[in-house]
Amino acid sequence: MTIKEIKNLRETEDKEVKEIKRNFNFAGSSLADPVEKRKYVLGYVVAEANEGGGLLVFGITDKHPHVVARTTFATGKTGEMENQIYEWFDIRVKIEKFFENEKRVFNFNLP
Repeated sequence: MTIKEIKNLRETEDKEVKEIKRNFNFAGSSLADPVEKRKYVLGYVVAEANEGGGLLVFGITDKHPHVVARTTFATGKTGEMENQIYEWFDIRVKIEKFFENEKRVFNFNLP
């Protein structure tokens, strides 16, 4: 996949796009509201995996055509996130990083 392909993605049941620019809750444990508890990394990963897999992209705008918004979320920790997801859920996720003009985007490829 390329940055151009990511920017042209259409959201579907197996493709989710999130603008996430900075911090984003990984495990959801600190969230009290049940609706908000689903809006965290592991919540999205598990939802996509339960639906048969897919793609979850962080760092581009939600509206199509997407614009690279840049994310600093999980800088230097993508390998750690892959390992944590595998340990907790036995889901082998591959995280790919992309850059456009030094703006970082990454996606979770979910089986």
